[in-house]
Amino acid sequence: MGVQNVITKEYMSRNDIFAEAFNYYVFGGEAILKPEDLRELDSVEGLILADGKGKERVLERYRDLLKYAVIRCSADACFLLIGIENQANIHFAMPVRNMLYDSISYAKQVLEKEKLHRKGKHRMSSGEFLSGFRQDDRLVPVITLVVNFGQESWTAPHSLYEMFAETDEKILRYINDYHINLIDPHRMQEGDFQKLGESLQYVMRFIAASGDRAKMKELLGRYRKNYENLEKDAAELLRACAHMDIHIGKEEEVFDMCKAWDDMAKESMEQGVKQGLEQGIKQGIERGEDLKVIELVCKKLRKGKLAERIAEELEEEFEKICGICDIAAIFAPEYDYHKVYDTWRSRWIL
Repeated sequence: MGVQNVITKEYMSRNDIFAEAFNYYVFGGEAILKPEDLRELDSVEGLILADGKGKERVLERYRDLLKYAVIRCSADACFLLIGIENQANIHFAMPVRNMLYDSISYAKQVLEKEKLHRKGKHRMSSGEFLSGFRQDDRLVPVITLVVNFGQESWTAPHSLYEMFAETDEKILRYINDYHINLIDPHRMQEGDFQKLGESLQYVMRFIAASGDRAKMKELLGRYRKNYENLEKDAAELLRACAHMDIHIGKEEEVFDMCKAWDDMAKESMEQGVKQGLEQGIKQGIERGEDLKVIELVCKKLRKGKLAERIAEELEEEFEKICGICDIAAIFAPEYDYHKVYDTWRSRWIL
């Protein structure tokens, strides 16, 4: 598991952050799901299946996060299984991947019901016995959210239909579609960000601005107080997902992301100036060397020597000397080597 996966998983596993994401996507930001109504579950989705020969096969898939939730949005509470997939990179088969996760979750519930009935020796009709599922049994619904922590907007399919080649509408009517539930900060508007809580909101805003210096400068200026006191785990997440070369101390509870960004910008500018100076010195040396060669070529041309002989005497490539001689002929008989150099540089090198 990569660093980004570990850090995003740790951050999103917090019940308060997990609830924020779900409430934003499902309830438009209303705090219906409470952090205390979430219970961590094993994120390994696995089934033991028997093939046609009776040989058992194990099918395992690893979710990022899976929690059992109690939703109290009406007089009666309802129960859900909620999964979250954190994506630092775009996954072009996400509809199939999530569909498999959810299908395994439902299949596991059916198998658990079957084990319960057999262990309790419950009376069942032939149809119920065959399926292992009684007529009055019920499944717990499963919802999977995908959170895009990448620096680019999600361009992969949002549904199973989008993964198909062009298919006749008459046929599609009989094929069940599957849509992913996607939180993509790059497509969020101001009103969307405001529906998130204090922590996740500023993580999503930062991800949306990452990769664009102008947007980042505007963001940090507008919400400076928030980013000067960013939670440590949120700062670690942004460091990993936005590829920031910053140090976060182990003892720090909050982190000044504004100062870190300013220091990075200053260091980048200083590095750019240094590289510019080094490049300038290198170009100056190259210019001096080329100018000296052209001066010698011009002297030899005044003596009536040909390009092939000059290249041999100067131990330079014939193609280069031939190009200099062709341009020098324009300035004969004076052979002003400074003018020859300027013309050669613009025509021959470029």
